[in-house]
Amino acid sequence: LKARLFEPPERASLLTGSMNPGDNALLNEESLHLVRDPRLIARYAAAYEAILRGQRIENEWDAAAAVNALFEPSARGPRAGSRLLEWIAQEEELIVLMVFSLRDITGAGSPRSLVAALGERARAGVPVIVITDRKQSDGVDAHGQPLYADDPTEDRLRAAGVTVYEATNRRTDFTAMHHKTGIFGLTRIRVVTDAANWTFSGLGSDRSVARNYESQLFIDTARLDGGRTGRRYLAQWVRVLERYADQSAGVGEPGFDEVFARAAS
Repeated sequence: LKARLFEPPERASLLTGSMNPGDNALLNEESLHLVRDPRLIARYAAAYEAILRGQRIENEWDAAAAVNALFEPSARGPRAGSRLLEWIAQEEELIVLMVFSLRDITGAGSPRSLVAALGERARAGVPVIVITDRKQSDGVDAHGQPLYADDPTEDRLRAAGVTVYEATNRRTDFTAMHHKTGIFGLTRIRVVTDAANWTFSGLGSDRSVARNYESQLFIDTARLDGGRTGRRYLAQWVRVLERYADQSAGVGEPGFDEVFARAAS
């Protein structure tokens, strides 16, 4: 979790997102949300109290709300990974991701894993374009030297017809493309974002809850603010793509201009 709750008498506020407190995070691609909605603040406060007592968090979903927050590990209610896979399966226009650590997650009640769900959407003609952090995908340091096991998720996504860019943020040895965000649609943009990595530790699986305490925001941006937040996230994805697209030329991925035109069409 990256949540910071502020509760002065006049007005409570919440900061949450991918951004860790610290100077180094300013050199990453990050998100940080200022939340003043009392309902959402109450959900994060309840999560805080559960964590303080070593308990799992009880999830709630309000279908009429513009924004819902889901937490892991959950005691009951909808699971974050399952709802994420559900949104992927529903999308007919565009799916673009910028996710620091990306694994082939599964979800309770979901018929397809992440790779299978994204591949199915790509075969259906939906542009599916992924940006992930190369240090995480290949298990290397900022200079390309092996540190960990090379995870095959990005290779399996390419084999399934998904365009994948692997980003190396070389500003320091410890900087990253650190977003944890999925953007769905163009005419009615929905966004999944916040602190959780898209991993089994972060979101759990169809068989078990997550190992980490995590949060994910599910945002219907048309309902929230007429799509403004969705367009801001989409613009940020374009900026990240422009910065890193050429790093994947060696594995045959198209250049920025080509893939931007494909997504925009």
